[in-house]
Amino acid sequence: MLSEKNINALWLKAGIIGSSWAAFEIIVGSFLHNLQIPFAGTMLSAASVFLLISFAQLWNERGVILRAGIICALMKSISPSAVIIGPMVGIFMEALLIELLLLIMGRHIIGFVIAGAVAVLWSLVQKILFLLLMYGLDLIELAKSLYQYLIKLSGIDSLSSLYLIAGIVILYMVLGAAAAYAGFVSGKRYVNSNVKNHHTLKVSLNQENAFQTNTNQQFSVLLLFVVVGAIIASLYFINKQMYWAAGALGVSFIVFCIYRYKNSTKYLRKPKIWIQFIAITTIAAMIWSWAATGSYFSKEGLVVGLEMNYRALIIIFGFAAVGVELRNPVVKAILFRRGFKQLHQTLSFSFAALPVIIESLPKPALFFKQRNRVMAQILDQSHNMLQSIDDE
Repeated sequence: MLSEKNINALWLKAGIIGSSWAAFEIIVGSFLHNLQIPFAGTMLSAASVFLLISFAQLWNERGVILRAGIICALMKSISPSAVIIGPMVGIFMEALLIELLLLIMGRHIIGFVIAGAVAVLWSLVQKILFLLLMYGLDLIELAKSLYQYLIKLSGIDSLSSLYLIAGIVILYMVLGAAAAYAGFVSGKRYVNSNVKNHHTLKVSLNQENAFQTNTNQQFSVLLLFVVVGAIIASLYFINKQMYWAAGALGVSFIVFCIYRYKNSTKYLRKPKIWIQFIAITTIAAMIWSWAATGSYFSKEGLVVGLEMNYRALIIIFGFAAVGVELRNPVVKAILFRRGFKQLHQTLSFSFAALPVIIESLPKPALFFKQRNRVMAQILDQSHNMLQSIDDE
């Protein structure tokens, strides 16, 4: 019989942090994306740093943040969104970097600030890596050509691209450091406060409903390997400029994904991806050979732009398909059968806690206007949740 008592204290704390983080991602993330705020992902990353560093003042054990990241990332896997791999990697890496840097730097104000700065910087690094995965290394050459063109138009010939890159990196790190410092202050304020024990949440653990999968979706372990193989083969054919093979395999693969994985088209319904496609094709056609020939149209550039977009489509549909197949109950059973008992039990507890935590949190706007008060509430109810389990 599964109960909270079967989970050791460190995993239980990680489960509470992970479910609070997942609730935070759902409420604040939806708020930012619905408002169409630019750099919403970066702001959400900074908000997550604020949350984690605040929790680190309440429970400062080694490994708790990393475990919370694993829990939150796995909870993200049941999201109905077609794009889950990127957010799951982002959540896990943010927790991993914070945990690793705190181990190296120490669990004090300087360590927390540096960890927060690097964690938010990762959101930029991951974005760049994902774009390179989608569009290939031609994206770097395209970016260089565009930068040279813009510099030429501005008349500033001596401005190195390194200054621009350094400026962006510093901006991200300052944002992360500020979020970490605010989290440190907020967490310490709660820990040192005499006013506690006002927010009590009761979690009723229901193992059967803890990790539900869409029963309308059919799964296949074999198809997981087929999908991965199709992605690799399609990208290989594109890189080798074997366009007939790449076209035949890629189109067949995309049609198959649309037929089998209905949610795989969700990402393409976003206007920004089509703006991205059009911008890449136009820029590549106009300035690919501009530096060498001075011409504002290049057939080679047009082909490169179309090739980059085709590659992106393969990645988009492929990752959507892999994300679905990873929800396969057989895959989950293999992962959780042996050696991961604590993880499985903690995950069940976290899913049970998630709706209770979401219901207890205030409206999204208050997260920013009254962040210290809201954070105190989150920490208070988390502390009381753990205390109530220990007292049973």
